[in-house]
Amino acid sequence: MYPDNGWYGHKVALADYCDLAHPRPVFGSISHGWYPSIGPGIGDRRIAAAPHFVWNARHLKQARARGVKNVRCIGAPFAYLVAAGESVANNPLASGARGSGTGTLAMPHHSADGLVPDHAAAQFIGLVEDNCLGPYTVSVYYQDLKQPYVDIYRARGWRIVSFGARTNPRFLSDLHAELLGHEQVVSDGIQTGLVYGALLGKRIRVLGGSAHLSDPLGLDWLRVQEFWPQIHADGLQPDEARDFGRFELGADHLLEPVELRQALGWANPATRVSATAIKFIADMRHRRSGASKDDSVVVSVH
Repeated sequence: MYPDNGWYGHKVALADYCDLAHPRPVFGSISHGWYPSIGPGIGDRRIAAAPHFVWNARHLKQARARGVKNVRCIGAPFAYLVAAGESVANNPLASGARGSGTGTLAMPHHSADGLVPDHAAAQFIGLVEDNCLGPYTVSVYYQDLKQPYVDIYRARGWRIVSFGARTNPRFLSDLHAELLGHEQVVSDGIQTGLVYGALLGKRIRVLGGSAHLSDPLGLDWLRVQEFWPQIHADGLQPDEARDFGRFELGADHLLEPVELRQALGWANPATRVSATAIKFIADMRHRRSGASKDDSVVVSVH
């Protein structure tokens, strides 16, 4: 229904879990990333009948405390992908993905909506190589592949991967395969990919200062080290990480396929028609705004 419901292959993962051949417009709004808090914008969308789907119990509690109507905790799309037990045997990104994986996957914060993090690549590389076992891979968002800091990783002999634009329907499943192929996941701040790695039982750790130097959206980014000090210190071992990932991604709140189809408006023909019509209008507004003109780009492993 809203363009961001389909970002990063979320609707594809949900449709696969529901055993549907193709994703459908969702009657509601799904969070498209992990955040320490829900932020002030939730509840602003105009269609009151369309529910807000949050990932975890903390966000549900925050939304209710703020008086947000029609909010429901259903878990993250990535948790549904994992629950569905998607096979990665034939995925070209999945070499070495069986077992516990090897080496370290670094996932520094990426550009978003024209904002480019001030990423001190040389310092970050030093921290990773001093504290983590190789071989080393860095995940770079497609918009950042031309940033000068990428050459620093290349010069150090790191493997560089990218999963394309947020409109790439394979984004989530390709990232899933890459995470499986590594033993440890690190970042310069807690972010979505790090939490995904945690759910898979990878060792996770934040190295260096947080990439978020400001918090204009009121999402508590400036307090993440206060909330999760261990991740910023020695990191979390697999069992601890899995518990952290299960809560943050709402793994204990996942719906059965029949329930999920109903919740997303996929089981009711009238709701599906409404969601499709609203999606058409939202897509037209999105295009007229000129947002993300190059989101059709799909980038594979480099």
